[in-house]
Amino acid sequence: MISKIRSLTLVFTVFFLLEMLTLSVGESKNLNEDEQLIHVGVGAFKDGLYDIAEKQFSLFLREFPAHAKVQDVSYLLGKAFLSQGKWKEAKAIFSKMVQENKSSDLMDYALFWMAQTEMKLGNPDLSRRWLLSLLKNYPKFEWTDTVYYLLGILDVEAGKLDSAESFLKRVSLLSKQKELIRKASFWLGIVSLKENGFEKATHYLKPIWEDS
Repeated sequence: MISKIRSLTLVFTVFFLLEMLTLSVGESKNLNEDEQLIHVGVGAFKDGLYDIAEKQFSLFLREFPAHAKVQDVSYLLGKAFLSQGKWKEAKAIFSKMVQENKSSDLMDYALFWMAQTEMKLGNPDLSRRWLLSLLKNYPKFEWTDTVYYLLGILDVEAGKLDSAESFLKRVSLLSKQKELIRKASFWLGIVSLKENGFEKATHYLKPIWEDS
């Protein structure tokens, strides 16, 4: 359920992290073993060679478990798993991040991707729990509007129509993303139809039909 409108934001976030690691490693030919693993892994990740990046990052975490960049590399390894559709492996990495280092600057992102992996694995209740935890602990998270949207979708699927409506309405209030607002409006229309609120459903769905 990853929203397509977030793709550019996700790319820039990961790209920034990759650049930070690359700059810290440098282009020297005399890299230490830890730096070499990061350097090759980051290069592979940038080139979309996620299987190679996975091997480099995994080896780094095995060989240097106390390294200062463990959290950054763990995050990128989790992203490499996600890019390959390895949901269980991604879940294991993000779960470890959440459990072992709650002070990490990447904790909010780890919670977000934990929720996504639980969705992919067919665990909506766990996904909902992680999303609610993210809202509670990181209310200024940059993708909060997407979090509310995902919670709304999960609650529609679970038949929790009142809370679904509440979450989806927050999207329109918070988001500046037209496509996300449009999707939220569609689901608000569906919720209204389920509740036999045909007039309200028309209010949400008519603008979508007119723009189609």
